[in-house]
Amino acid sequence: MGKEAVVRCRNFIDNRLLSRRQCIVEVYHPKVASLNFGELRDELSNKFAVNKDAISLFDFYTKFGGGRTTGFALLYDNKDFKLKYEPAYRLRREKLLDPRDANAG
Repeated sequence: MGKEAVVRCRNFIDNRLLSRRQCIVEVYHPKVASLNFGELRDELSNKFAVNKDAISLFDFYTKFGGGRTTGFALLYDNKDFKLKYEPAYRLRREKLLDPRDANAG
């Protein structure tokens, strides 16, 4: 991410029942219009010593005027727990689950 963005986590919870850690992620990026989820995943994996495939990011919103983005991160212990506990629509977004057939009813 470099020096143009700062990542901070708050409201950090260790949820052992679902084999994950969860937090609210705040990204300060005054010189960049928006953020890349790949770079954000790299930053969080380095910060918390978690595999990149075991991180789920969602609900990111850029504040009016730019410069700050807030969202949620779920840091699973491994990819198997992510596949077990994540909702199917989030797994489809990351191409970890096959897309549904639109004509199936």
